[in-house]
Amino acid sequence: MAKSYVKVVLSTFGCIAALSAILIADNSSYQHVLLLSVDGLHASDLAWYVGQHPTSPLGQLSASGRTYTNAKATMPSDSFPGLLAMVTGGTPRSTGVYYDDGYDRTLLASNATCVPGQPAPGTRVQWKQNLDTLPFTSFQSFIDEKKLPFNPADCSRVYPHQFPRVNNVFELVKAAGGRTAWSDKHPAYEFLNGPSGTGIDDLYTPEIASCLGTLPCPLGSTVITNSFQQTMDYDDMKVGAILNQIHGLDHTGTAIVGVPAVFGMNFQAVSVGQKLSSVTEGVGGYVVDPATGVLTPSAPLQTALAHTDEAIGKMVTALRVNGVFDSTLIIISAKHGNSPMDPATLVRVDS
Repeated sequence: MAKSYVKVVLSTFGCIAALSAILIADNSSYQHVLLLSVDGLHASDLAWYVGQHPTSPLGQLSASGRTYTNAKATMPSDSFPGLLAMVTGGTPRSTGVYYDDGYDRTLLASNATCVPGQPAPGTRVQWKQNLDTLPFTSFQSFIDEKKLPFNPADCSRVYPHQFPRVNNVFELVKAAGGRTAWSDKHPAYEFLNGPSGTGIDDLYTPEIASCLGTLPCPLGSTVITNSFQQTMDYDDMKVGAILNQIHGLDHTGTAIVGVPAVFGMNFQAVSVGQKLSSVTEGVGGYVVDPATGVLTPSAPLQTALAHTDEAIGKMVTALRVNGVFDSTLIIISAKHGNSPMDPATLVRVDS
């Protein structure tokens, strides 16, 4: 694989947002791109894990691929601006999306009385689980149109995909005749459809802010991200979707559609492993290695890293079994990190 082509791929997938990236690079002609975001992953996490597990899937990919280290997160660093940077190459200033919870001076609140052509006073805009239909009892929720803000020009509802100012790689690939797919944590991730609204052929967005597929959460139940194990189980659902797509099926495994030209997912377990303190499952984050004085992953975080590594290994195996490994460019990165690693350096600012 030529060095110039590597640079094109890196810039296309927004290394502005990436905290670490591994490229599987050789002289093959690539027909597929598998983009994986390990949310929360720091370059130091990757280096530590590969150092401890050199024969693991991540270790083997690191040894045979290329690691891009001159990368930084978007500012602010979060899922929406980070993922947009990865699929557009744009900063929040160019995409117009700084966070999944913000304010727009040109739109009208979802519960306001809209009169076409009347100036809007502006409104808070949220692009996450607040848009879900309620109640639902499965992971396949949908956006409730009544919760979307109004465009005051014609009183139409503004969907997440209409909010970013730029198109993305999914739209470009689809326009060129390629199949596209993505899996993420909220139905609001339909924003990856881009301004056309049709950029993703196969979008799978099981709601993570639920209790085993139920919203609102029953009294006394545990939200998925309040459990290390449930978060790993949740990731496994999306991994299953990717494996189906590698086999040439849709994410449900029921229709033969062919391997997507561009597809991928986000992993959530590492992010939760960095943040969660559970009475029953332990304390995540980082601990100081008494021998070196260096911050190292806690036991729950190590489990999350190993689980994610195993899942990536399953994808690599499936690519090989289906004869598309050599024609697939794998990019492993992160929408965002969770900082600081040392809680003692955290400074909270009252709003």
